[in-house]
Amino acid sequence: MVELSLLLLAAATAAQLAAAFLAVRLVPLTGGRRAWALVVAAMALMVARRGLAALGLMDAEGVAGTASLAADAVTLVISLLLAAGLALLLPVARASRDSARQVQALADRLAAEGQQRRALVDALPIAVMVLRDQRIVVANRAVAEVFRLPPETAVGRALEELVVPEQRDAFRRWLANPPEDSDATERHEWEVTAGDERRWVALRRRAASWEGAPALLVTAADVTAVRTATRELEASEARFRTLTEGTASAIIIYQGTRIRYVNRAAAELTGYAPEEFAAMQFWDLVHPDHREMVRQRGLARQRGEAPPRRYQFKILRKDGEVRWIDFSADSIILDDQPAGLGTAFDITRQKQIEEELQAAKAHLEELVAQRTAELRESEERFRALAENSLDVIMRFDREFRHLYANPIVESQTGIPAADFIGKTHRELGFPEELCEVWEAAIDQVFRTGKTHRIEFQLPAGIWIDWLLIPERDADGSVGWVITAARDITERKTAEEELRRHRDRLAELVEEATAELRATNERLRREIAERARIAAELRTSEARYRSLYDNVTIGLYRTTPSGRIELANPAMVRMLGYDSFAELAERDLETVGFTEAFPRQRFKELLERDGEVIGLEYPMQRRDGTLLWVREHAKVVRGEDGTIQYYEGTVEDTTQRRALEDRLRQAEKMEALGTMAGGVAHDFNNLLMAVRGAAELLQRHLAGDEVAQRELAVIQRAATRGGELAGSLLAFARRRVLETREVDLAATVQETLQMLGRVLPENITVDFRHGGGEYIVRADPGQIQQILVNLATNARDAMPWGGTFTISLAEVVPDEEELRRLELPPGRYLRLAVTDTGVGMEAETLARAFEPFFTTKPPGSGTGLGLASVYGTVKQHGGAVRASSAPGRGTTVEVFLPASAPGTAAEPRRQPETPPGGGNETILVVEDEADVRHVLAEALAGLGYQVLLAEDGVAALEVLRQHGEEVRLVISDVVMPRLGGLELRAAAAPLAPGVRFLFSSGYSESVLPTTSEGSPSDDFLAKPYGIDELARKVREILDRPGG
Repeated sequence: MVELSLLLLAAATAAQLAAAFLAVRLVPLTGGRRAWALVVAAMALMVARRGLAALGLMDAEGVAGTASLAADAVTLVISLLLAAGLALLLPVARASRDSARQVQALADRLAAEGQQRRALVDALPIAVMVLRDQRIVVANRAVAEVFRLPPETAVGRALEELVVPEQRDAFRRWLANPPEDSDATERHEWEVTAGDERRWVALRRRAASWEGAPALLVTAADVTAVRTATRELEASEARFRTLTEGTASAIIIYQGTRIRYVNRAAAELTGYAPEEFAAMQFWDLVHPDHREMVRQRGLARQRGEAPPRRYQFKILRKDGEVRWIDFSADSIILDDQPAGLGTAFDITRQKQIEEELQAAKAHLEELVAQRTAELRESEERFRALAENSLDVIMRFDREFRHLYANPIVESQTGIPAADFIGKTHRELGFPEELCEVWEAAIDQVFRTGKTHRIEFQLPAGIWIDWLLIPERDADGSVGWVITAARDITERKTAEEELRRHRDRLAELVEEATAELRATNERLRREIAERARIAAELRTSEARYRSLYDNVTIGLYRTTPSGRIELANPAMVRMLGYDSFAELAERDLETVGFTEAFPRQRFKELLERDGEVIGLEYPMQRRDGTLLWVREHAKVVRGEDGTIQYYEGTVEDTTQRRALEDRLRQAEKMEALGTMAGGVAHDFNNLLMAVRGAAELLQRHLAGDEVAQRELAVIQRAATRGGELAGSLLAFARRRVLETREVDLAATVQETLQMLGRVLPENITVDFRHGGGEYIVRADPGQIQQILVNLATNARDAMPWGGTFTISLAEVVPDEEELRRLELPPGRYLRLAVTDTGVGMEAETLARAFEPFFTTKPPGSGTGLGLASVYGTVKQHGGAVRASSAPGRGTTVEVFLPASAPGTAAEPRRQPETPPGGGNETILVVEDEADVRHVLAEALAGLGYQVLLAEDGVAALEVLRQHGEEVRLVISDVVMPRLGGLELRAAAAPLAPGVRFLFSSGYSESVLPTTSEGSPSDDFLAKPYGIDELARKVREILDRPGG
C-alpha cells in the first residue's frame, strides 16, 4: 500500500509540475491573468495534500493509509485534469494570440483608412451629416460653410433649428419620414438661416446605422445661386415668350431640316397649328417656285456660310392660299448646335399694290408717251410756224434770259439765233435804255399775267411793234413770256409821210389812216388771239380733258337725228355701256329714253325753249333698269339758224331721290308717332277717369244688376280703348316694355296655340325653323301681339282660305342690307310671316305701316295693326319691312337683334294677392282733375287718409306741412311746373323715407327704370283698375325697410 501511495504521489507531483509548466507557458499568451490562476491552482493542490497529511490521513513515515490513498488518487486525477486542460489551452492561447495580433493590425489599418475617409468626406463640396434623434452627431467641414456655422458648433445641434420658422413644421415631418428603402434618397429644397442671411439648400436623407443605432445620413448643397439663376432664366424665357408671342412678325427657329419653334404670328400666317410644325421640314411651307432656293440658303446658313440675310418669297398656307412674305434670317446656337432664326412679315397686300402700281405706271407711261407725242407734234407745228414767220419770236424766263429765238432774228440784229439762248439782252450788248424798256415790259406780264404790247424805236431808226403774251405752267401761274416783234418802220414812215401831207390831202389821209388803223387793229387782234390760243391751248386742253374724263356728271353732244357725237366716261357708265365706241354705235331713239318719256317729247321741249334746265325724268340703262336723272341741255344753232347739235349735262339722282323719299317717310312716321303718342297719353288719362269712375260706381251700386250690366259695358269699352291707346303707343315707340332674354321659337309656339281663335280652319299654319334656341331680348307679350296682328291681317287677306307660314332664322345682313334696313352691323333673328292672300299694290304697300290707314270698309278695322307692329319692332331696336304684289300674297319680315344662346330666362311670376286697404296717409299728385278725384275716392274707399296736389310744386307744400304723416306719394310722371321724378328728388329732405308710386300714360323715357332698362316695380301704366291700385299700394307699404 505504501508503494501504491508513493506511486500516486509521484504521479500527482509530476502532473502538478506539468500543469505549472504549462501555466507558465500560457502567461505570455493570455496576458498572465488566467495562466497565473492555473499555477495558483496547482500550488493549492500541493498545499491541500500537505494539509491532508497533517490531519493524519498519512502516517508519519509517509505511508498512507486507506484514506491517504484516496486523497492521493483524487489529487492525481485533479492534477491530470489540470495538466490536460492546460495542454488543451496552450494551442488555443497561441491561436488567440495570433488572432489578437491580426485584429490589432486590422484595427490599425481601419484607423488609417478611417482617417483617409474622413479626409475625403471633409473635402466634399456638399455638406454631409449623420443625424440621430434629429440632431447632428457627425458633420464634415462643408456643413459649416453651407450653414455659415463655426465648425465646432455644428455637432449636437438640431438640424431643424437652422430651417426658417415658417418651414419648420413641414421640415420636421419630412425628416421624420425617410424613404422605406434604405438605399433611396429624396431631394427637397428648404430655406435656412445662414448667418445673417437666408439661403436655399437642397437636402437628401437616407436611413442609415451609426454605432449600431438607427440614424439618418443627410447631405446638403447650397442652391441659392441655382434658384436665382433659374428664376432669372424663367423670367428671361417669359420675356422672350412675351416678346415673340406678342409681336406681329412671324418668328421661326429651325435646326437641321426641322422646325424647332414658331410663335403665334407664324401659326396665324401659315394657317397651321403650332403642334403641326414639329413634323414638318422648314421648306415645306415654301411655294414650289421658291422652295429650292429657301432650302439651300437655310442649310447653308447652318453650315456657317453667308447666304443673303433678307429676301422675299411665296409661301403656301394650309388652306392652299398663296402669300408673299419678307423674310430675314440669322444664325444662332441652339442646344450647342447651329440653327437658323427667321422672322417674316406678310407683304401680300404690298405685292398686290406693287403690281397695281406697275400696271398703273405702265398705263401712265403709255398716256404720257401719247401726250408727249401730241405735244411734240404741237411743238413742231409751233416751231414750223415760228421759224418761218417774218416776225421775231422769242421766249423768256423770269430772269429775262432767252429760251428761244427764231432764225429771223439774225437778219434783224446780226446776231445768230443760237447766241441768244441762255443770255439776257444786257449780256448780248444791247443799249441800257432799251434793256430797261424790254425788261419792264416782260416783268409786267409776269406780274399781271396779261398780254402786253409796246412800240419802240431802235437806235438804227427801226420801229418795232412788240407783243408780249404770258405762257402758263401746269399750275396756272405764268412760267414764261412769248414775244412777237414786228418791224413797223414802213408803217411809221407812211404815217409820218401822211402827217406831212395831211393839210394837202386831209380827207384822203383821214380815210387812209382810218382804214390803216382798222387793218392794224385787226392784225393786232389776230396776232394776240393766235398767241393767246397757242399759249392757253395746251393747259386748257389738259384741264378740259381731266374734267371731261373724271367728272361724275355725264356730258354729251348729239345730233337732231339721234347720232351720239360725244359722251364722257360718266355718261357711258350711266347708260350701262363699257366704252364710248360701243355707245356711239347706238341710236338715241333706242338708248336712254322710255315710252313714258320718249325722245320726241324731249326734243320738243328743247327746241321750243332753246334749253331745258333741271329736267328730271327716268332714263333707261342698257340692261333695262331705270335710273332717275336731272338734265340741263341747250340747242346749238349754226349761222343760218339751223340746229347743229344738242349738248348737255346729266346727273344721276337715283340715290338722292331714294334718300329723300326715305327721309320724307321717316319724318312722316316720326311726326305721326309724336302725334299718336300725345293722343294716346291724353286718351289714357280720359280712360283712367272713365274706368275709375265706373269701378267706383260698381262698388257703390253692387246690388243694382241693371247698373252693373251698364257699367260692365263701360268697363269693356274702357279696356278696348286702352288696347287702342296701347297700339298707338306701340307705333309711337312709347309703350313701356318689360324685356328679358326669351326663346323666340318657344314664344311663337305658345302664340300658335292662341291663334286658333284668330285663324279659321280653312287656313293652314306652317311654322318653319332649324331647331335649337333663337334668343332675343324682348317683351314676350309684345312679340305675341305682333304675331296676332300679322295673323289678323293674313286672315283678312285670305277670306277663302290659304296658307299662313311663319319662318324663323338667324341672319347676318351684309352692308347693303343693313343700309336698307337702317340697322347696325351684327347678328339678327328674322321672323318672316307669309300669307297666300290677295296681296297689295305698290301704292298700298307704301302706306302699309301708317297709323289709321286701312283698306278695309268703315267699321272693320282701326288701321293700327301694322302701325303698332312697326313701332314695337323699332322700340326693340329692330326693323320691319313688307313685300307684296297683287295675287301673290304678302310677306312681312321682322328683324330683331340676336342674343347669345342659353340665356333665356323664365318669366317672373309674382303671386296675386287679394286687394286690401289700410289707414296710412297717401299723397296723390295728379294734374288731371278727374283722375285725381277718382284716385282720391278709390283710396278713401280703401280706408286710407288721402291728401291731394295738382302738381309737384303743390305737393312740396303739402309735404312741408304733413311730411311726417305721409307714407306714400302716388304721382304722375309728366306734370306742369314740376314732374314726378323731380318731385321725388326735392321731397327727400322734407319727408325722409317716403315711398313713391309713379304712373303715366306714355313714354318709358321719362319713367324710372332698372339697370336693364325695364320700368321700375313702383310704376302703374294708365289706365289701371282700383284693384290693381289697391294691390300695388299695399305691396309698397308692406315692403320691409321703411
